[in-house]
Amino acid sequence: MSISRYVKTTGKRDCVKRIIFLCTVFILLLFAIGCSSQTPEKTSLPAKITPASEKEATPSNFLVYENDDYGIKIGYPPEWEQRETEEVITAFVSQKTGESDTLQENLGLTMNDLAGEGLALPGYNEIAIAQLKQVFPDIKIIESGSTVLSGMPAHKVVFTSSNLKFMQVWTIKNELAYVWTFASTENAFSDYLGTVQKMLDSFEITRNIRETEDEAVPIGEGAAPSVADADPAFVGSWRIFSERIFYDIGGAGAAAVPVTRNLELFKDGTWSFGDSQGTWTVTEITSDDWVRWDVNAYGPTRKIVLDNWNNAVADGPVEGSAYIDFIWVIYHVEPPLVQNPGTIWLKFGHS
Repeated sequence: MSISRYVKTTGKRDCVKRIIFLCTVFILLLFAIGCSSQTPEKTSLPAKITPASEKEATPSNFLVYENDDYGIKIGYPPEWEQRETEEVITAFVSQKTGESDTLQENLGLTMNDLAGEGLALPGYNEIAIAQLKQVFPDIKIIESGSTVLSGMPAHKVVFTSSNLKFMQVWTIKNELAYVWTFASTENAFSDYLGTVQKMLDSFEITRNIRETEDEAVPIGEGAAPSVADADPAFVGSWRIFSERIFYDIGGAGAAAVPVTRNLELFKDGTWSFGDSQGTWTVTEITSDDWVRWDVNAYGPTRKIVLDNWNNAVADGPVEGSAYIDFIWVIYHVEPPLVQNPGTIWLKFGHS
């Protein structure tokens, strides 16, 4: 399968530059798609379009676009036109509302190859946003924060430039960045946002296209089970019920700045907490764990382990069995994050 619509480079510095260059060029390509009165030439990539009744997550009147070569599936309104070019994986263009409609609102996808670059989502976020500011001198970023795309931790940016308004949402999976861009006039943005969000909510990464055809296993059809298959009760949004710090020198107190963001545990075994991401597992508590936590064993037999928490590993007891009542996240902090070193205990309950 050709991956000519991915960015493929050999040097890390060049890779970073071209990844973000593609993101910004993609916006300009969407202008061309939206403003053109001619339908771009179709590519030879096979794709399947079916009624959305086969997919419960999308509105009943939506069609479903599926491209197995690129391992993607998404729902879209029947009045929108689906298009493909050599520059984008797929794009969906709204109907013209009149002769004065100079920009047809549109949503399109591009993919960036990050193989071997070690570029995770936080780093990709920083570089992408910095490049957007360079390319659009009059850019005004309205929103920038964490979201979810195809069940994965993702990032969303909403911004304006030259009387136009954009929303970009991207995620990284299997060392591939999936970048969706919604382009609109400022006045029409809110009118189409609900529809675009439903489209993005329906988006699925259906398989790992890096695998050979013989090795590839579609998601949901015999794929290797994730941690959430064994522990589905953990998947979802968790809010903080309490937060305490126990200082190494003795004494305890509340956090100086209360945390209001939620911990998201995803079914693929990843987590997000604000702009931080990592992987999670659930294992048995050992006697050494109670000693390390400096707590007498009081009943829980399982612990949750969050890798890459505060650039280390955090863990804590799980309270409850079939229904999870609370999970504890315990980790050590040092200045300058706090005035004195200590161990933070966060208690999470279902949001």
